[in-house]
Amino acid sequence: MYKTRYNIGDIMKLLVMALSTNQIYLIIGGSIAALIILILVIYLLIKTKGKKKQAGFEFGEQVLESLGGAENITSLKLSQRRIIAEVSDTEKLIPKKMRELKLGAIITRNQVKILVKDNPREVYKYIQQNRKGVK
Repeated sequence: MYKTRYNIGDIMKLLVMALSTNQIYLIIGGSIAALIILILVIYLLIKTKGKKKQAGFEFGEQVLESLGGAENITSLKLSQRRIIAEVSDTEKLIPKKMRELKLGAIITRNQVKILVKDNPREVYKYIQQNRKGVK
């Protein structure tokens, strides 16, 4: 039985003969365009991830203010998208600010349950870190 061995040069010659030059340019151009789009998507994903964290800190600061500051919070829990805070003084709460932030808040005695739609973990961590600084 006769075996034929092809080297890379022979394969490339066969490929060039099989495809016209216009098709080769289209394949090369399409590959370059796909690579550029992939790099752009990765760049945008990295950039927006950084902005989300930064927005979480700003939002967390505003939520903390609406709860009357870090000194007013005695305990804090996270339950799915709800932050449950025990506060020492309900007079320090700012319900108007909670409405501006579009937080669904339920205030009962000294407990405040807040529904945080975007980044609840980030907001919880931010408030928890600021509480540690107070104690």
